[in-house]
Amino acid sequence: AAHRVVWTWNNEFLCDPTCETTQQTDQLHFGDLVTMTIVDVFETDSQGKLLSYCPTFDNRAVKKTDARVEKLKKGSSRV
Repeated sequence: AAHRVVWTWNNEFLCDPTCETTQQTDQLHFGDLVTMTIVDVFETDSQGKLLSYCPTFDNRAVKKTDARVEKLKKGSSRV
């Protein structure tokens, strides 16, 4: 199973001087609202007994989002 999560980014990275200025505007900054998909990985034995659970984060897919957009997405599922 996979689910989308939204949270506040709590890291700050220095700008990469080798990247183009268009890429620098997409960088994440402390306090940005971000979204990412988490994939749930379950390991079971041959009888189906749960052995382990590991949420897998794909940090290559972290994207900035906007609080208004997230409010609309959350509210639209209730319609």
